[in-house]
Amino acid sequence: MDILMVQNNKFFNDVKKVANSTLSTMATMKTEIAKIVKEQMKAVLKNMDVITRNEFDAVKKAALDTRKELDELKQKQKGGTVMKKATKKPAAKKPAAKKKTAAKKTKK
Repeated sequence: MDILMVQNNKFFNDVKKVANSTLSTMATMKTEIAKIVKEQMKAVLKNMDVITRNEFDAVKKAALDTRKELDELKQKQKGGTVMKKATKKPAAKKPAAKKKTAAKKTKK
């Protein structure tokens, strides 16, 4: 039985070595495939002329700042219009011109 156990033990050791080698190879392949896919995606996105996150954030900030400034200007304009209406004095009435009812006398 000792010979049988030694042969079984050797067989399992060989299977273990092959499995470890296979797992190591698979891990390396996974890393390499991920690297290749990442590079391909970068190339595709570059050809599509897609903006970067930094560019997007900069444009978004500028748009928000512009929106805020526009809202402030609208508020100022509303406030100015209300103030003009409230402080505007009614125009003084001019005295009406006298109507000439009598006919002019002509010299004869």
